[in-house]
Amino acid sequence: MTKSQYMVRSFGMDIKIIKEAEVIRLTGLSKDEMKEWRSRLEEGKHWVRVPSNRPKKLWAISWTEAGVGALSKGADLGELQADLDKNLEKPKEFFGIVKGKFTNKRIILCDVEYDKVKIEANVLVRDSANFVVGMRVPLRSDGGRWVAAKHPRFGGRW
Repeated sequence: MTKSQYMVRSFGMDIKIIKEAEVIRLTGLSKDEMKEWRSRLEEGKHWVRVPSNRPKKLWAISWTEAGVGALSKGADLGELQADLDKNLEKPKEFFGIVKGKFTNKRIILCDVEYDKVKIEANVLVRDSANFVVGMRVPLRSDGGRWVAAKHPRFGGRW
């Protein structure tokens, strides 16, 4: 069982659930599309909120095996269920080179190496303070936007 999969005891049964971020990464669906699918499917049977100390609307969302099956059938993602059952190789990693920073601390400008083509794109980050121009940054695609997969702890260093 991977880090993103874990067991939940519900009504005396162990149910394997998968974090929504992992399902998004595997399916390629955006967060907005996943929200739309959640409104169509049943909470508790297909997806669950993982309790925490935060308000209920901020609880993390995880998908059950039944939910992943319904999602794969409804979104024509037949291979999704098979991919979730076996260990997957890591997805293709994308890298960008920081070209510039903005006054908005949540965005940096990067040259993204994407399908053997370099494109210039704005990348979302938590805080751009530790990013340095010329730094190589691992990225992931979240729908139509790029997000930094890892953030440096110190200025210019991991």
